[in-house]
Amino acid sequence: MSTALVISMLIGLFALALFMWMPVMRGEEAFFGVRVNREFYDNEGKRLLHRYYFWLVMTLVEIEAIPFIIAIFRPQMSFARLAWLVLFMPAAQILYIVFYQKVKPYAIVDENQKFASALINRKLADYTTIGLEILIAVAVLAPVPVLAYFYPDLPDKIPVHWDLRGVPNRWAPKSFGSVFSAPIMMIYLQGMMLLIKHGLMQAKMTLPAQRTKEYLQSKEEVLKVNMQMIDIVRLFLSLMMGAISLSIIVYVLAPSNVPLITAAIFGLALLTMITTGYFIYRMMIVNRKMKEKFGRSYVQRQSDADRWYWGGLIYYNPDDPALMVEKLVGVGYTFNMGNKRVYLYLGYIALLPILIRFILLG
Repeated sequence: MSTALVISMLIGLFALALFMWMPVMRGEEAFFGVRVNREFYDNEGKRLLHRYYFWLVMTLVEIEAIPFIIAIFRPQMSFARLAWLVLFMPAAQILYIVFYQKVKPYAIVDENQKFASALINRKLADYTTIGLEILIAVAVLAPVPVLAYFYPDLPDKIPVHWDLRGVPNRWAPKSFGSVFSAPIMMIYLQGMMLLIKHGLMQAKMTLPAQRTKEYLQSKEEVLKVNMQMIDIVRLFLSLMMGAISLSIIVYVLAPSNVPLITAAIFGLALLTMITTGYFIYRMMIVNRKMKEKFGRSYVQRQSDADRWYWGGLIYYNPDDPALMVEKLVGVGYTFNMGNKRVYLYLGYIALLPILIRFILLG
């Protein structure tokens, strides 16, 4: 079984778990993105949920099976096994939206509930440390002079991709793009994550009119954990990309150390996934305690609730000045697609395929 196929299967299971969790993450507060009463959630809602699970699993099986069969009878089209990566996500979203439409008629409307808004002037310095930023900067930039020093000693063709054993399975002509691709990509990713942190500092928080201060403290704790998660991911990614950068030199000039650097790369990748899961778990714990303490972990004005689309997957509200809002479905925050500033962020994110095509691949 190839490395690509193993990774594909793992991603498939993760995507399946994610879409199974989305409708019930907030319980009856956002069941398929809709607030419903407890009686509906425990009865008819459970039956709808089981039907959704059945069709979700069937969708994944069918989408993975068809390209797999194609690859068996057309070995030259083995890449077809990865086609599901493009097909499953939109198919699962469509299925989610179909069941959202079934739940929508049972929505509870909060017309008379009173709310407040948090007016907090957050600063980036409150969510990071100089030491951490220096460490990240060193991890990102240190490989550059090393690569520049050994650049003349590299052969005309260099490895640019490795399998799980550390054996190169893709080569490329030596060029600025192929040698310095990992540092370039890391600088880009650091910029993207810093943009997201900047957006999170301006995130809107809707609060209940009762016990507002206590509720706000819990919400700020969730935001702080979110920021910590981004910083840890920034650090581990910078270290991992630095190791990937140096793996070219190690393979060419010191091949006996290839297993060591391969283990470091996969270890950092695993550590990134584990710590991300840990921080998501911490946010879930805070939300659960809020629900126990305040009765709800998520509140919103009816005017804002009407601006969630596709079962809470998209928030579009031109009348809301907030750039980022707390997710209705899932953990963390998402963009307000009705805010014109969001397209600066999306434009930066859209540079990724352009970067890969024209800078890294030459």
